[in-house]
Amino acid sequence: MSKLNVKVVPNPLVNESGLYTIKGVKTAPTKFGSMMAIRVSGKSQEEKSILVPVFPKVTNQTNLGKLVEAFGDETDKWVGKRINITIENNRSTIEPIT
Repeated sequence: MSKLNVKVVPNPLVNESGLYTIKGVKTAPTKFGSMMAIRVSGKSQEEKSILVPVFPKVTNQTNLGKLVEAFGDETDKWVGKRINITIENNRSTIEPIT
């Protein structure tokens, strides 16, 4: 028997497109690299999470790059900011609302 090397995300994952407000950001290492869990709430006010991979270098074409370009690199300052999440073919795209 082998041990799983996983972490449970505290909130359900975002599963529909729409406008969301960022409630918190947490980065954690995984065996595949760092992953950012962004806690958000939408019109139902239910908190959900969206996972974003963290790479040492990003472009403004990636979800992380778009967020950093719009909101800065201090994730504590992202709380309260609005984002539009589009989910299509099991892929999510994040567009910051500035």
